[in-house]
Amino acid sequence: MEPDQKGTIVGIACGTGVVLFLDLAMYLLRMAIYKIGQKSGKTYKLFANENFDRLIDPSFKLVIFSAFKKQDHVLGEPLFLALHDLSAKHGFNNFEYHLRLSEKAGDPKWDEAFFKKHLDLQAKKIVVYGPLGAEESIKETLVKVGVKETQFHRL
Repeated sequence: MEPDQKGTIVGIACGTGVVLFLDLAMYLLRMAIYKIGQKSGKTYKLFANENFDRLIDPSFKLVIFSAFKKQDHVLGEPLFLALHDLSAKHGFNNFEYHLRLSEKAGDPKWDEAFFKKHLDLQAKKIVVYGPLGAEESIKETLVKVGVKETQFHRL
């Protein structure tokens, strides 16, 4: 997935499907650290030739919905939480992270009401990954809340 996009990209991942979003999230984290450093006059780049000007459109946002059965099965959470916190704290508004644990009583189901409340129904791209049955179920729910087939994409 290229970071030089416009609009919101939503990643909905069940289990290991979240791995597909780690690279873009890591890029956004490195960019956040670079921009925070710029404000204080100290720039830091992990890779010397890295270009953060590719993502200049302020409308770009990556939203990750991640679902696992148990907390100790969760992948990428430290990265996603760090990026979520930096984005909120420094006003970048380019990343959100939502985790759902099946074992946790009270975690809302990913049903129509949940997606109506938490999903940008105008998102430019919606990418759903996970076990085939889960993917199809989520897509059916999203269509019921108004997501158009043209919004679904594959990486």
